Amino acid sequence: MVVAQCFSRNLVKHHSSDLTSKQPFSVAAKRDKWLDKLGLWGGWGTRKPLQPRVFPTSGFELIDASKTFQEECLTHHDFYPVRLGEVFQNRYQVVTKIGFGFSATTWLGHDLQDHTYVSLKVHRNNVQENRELEVSEHIKKRTTHPSSHHIRPVHEFFRIEGQYGDHDVIVQTPLTISVFDLQRYALPGNVFTPRLAKEVVKRVLLSLDFLHSEAHVIHSDIHPENLLLGCKGRDDRDRYFAWVEEAELRNPVARKVMKDRTIYASRVMNGPVDEVYLCDFGRAHIGSEGSGTPGIMHCRAPEIILDMRWSYPIDLWSLGLLAWAMLHGKKLFTLHEPEEKRVKDAKHLANMIALLGPPPLDFLKRSKTYLEFWDKEGCWRGIAPIPRNRTLECLGRSVTGGEGAMFLEFIRALLCWVPEKRLTAKQALSHPWLTAPSR
Repeated sequence: MVVAQCFSRNLVKHHSSDLTSKQPFSVAAKRDKWLDKLGLWGGWGTRKPLQPRVFPTSGFELIDASKTFQEECLTHHDFYPVRLGEVFQNRYQVVTKIGFGFSATTWLGHDLQDHTYVSLKVHRNNVQENRELEVSEHIKKRTTHPSSHHIRPVHEFFRIEGQYGDHDVIVQTPLTISVFDLQRYALPGNVFTPRLAKEVVKRVLLSLDFLHSEAHVIHSDIHPENLLLGCKGRDDRDRYFAWVEEAELRNPVARKVMKDRTIYASRVMNGPVDEVYLCDFGRAHIGSEGSGTPGIMHCRAPEIILDMRWSYPIDLWSLGLLAWAMLHGKKLFTLHEPEEKRVKDAKHLANMIALLGPPPLDFLKRSKTYLEFWDKEGCWRGIAPIPRNRTLECLGRSVTGGEGAMFLEFIRALLCWVPEKRLTAKQALSHPWLTAPSR
């Protein structure tokens, strides 16, 4: 696949602290010894359950107790205190941490019964906010193979008890690096080539076309950290993750040790890659219309900021922001968290005006709150100044020529004030920028 070929070339030089970065994945001699030790060679399901391994209690960097670290940087702290080496359900041993987010921490687990590896997503104690299970079951009713639509399915679910109450744990196929980390660590100049960006955008659009047209689901949280690259097959996947487990044993990640928990650094997964998968349906919405404030702040579409009902077009708005960031290495909108919400919203809207021009009055009148920012005639009240020289043309100089013009047309077709005027996922797949060949 083009995606696999393009991505694989960029994943060799990754995180020197990982054992995995010291040799190319194709060098198998040492790894094969680890696989034999871990019981991974031979026919699947022919061995007895593996014994849990003992993970190091020393030999790692200790993070200063006064520093906020990993999930501590978030506003909520009701995470389950997962420990490396911990075994869930007498089956899944935690091998290393591979990420964290608003709703959960994610870990690589070794399935001691099936002699394979899994992803363990351990949610905060906020069951009422977690829609991932509900949405996954809903999607499975529309397709027996979610992965064929570039969507990662849920394989199993269980609950564990912690000091804050019960925590949902979701078992999924482990994936490798996120599009965010790929851009940050592996791509020259921290930007995607047009060819590679198009491949990512096409895969996301295929997922959204299925979600919107067949499953009737709004993802509402499209951004680079929720797009992960998969491995090529079970054999390659298990070989790579066995290598990662050995890396954790030989070169354990940094951590912050406290009285009631240990917070671990996340290990970047840089294995053999294949397709792009859309992940994290914890904020997804079943149905064609929703309300409230989904997703992350800088990705909000204008109808969300203005407290209107919203629908599938919010996903296309987020995709436009994603495409821009991949090719330019920076976000179109940045927000400062400490600011009052009204001021933050005003600055966000002012930047939209600079980029897109003023919104149609008919659109504003759909909102019960628009008079906070505009007068009755649709004139901006000036709570925040409208930035100068922030048109898409001024900011988009890194993509030039005919392809640059087509790209700006593509972005304008997604970043529209009026949701109904944005391209649908199916329409976007036929846009000239995506269908024209790139270098």
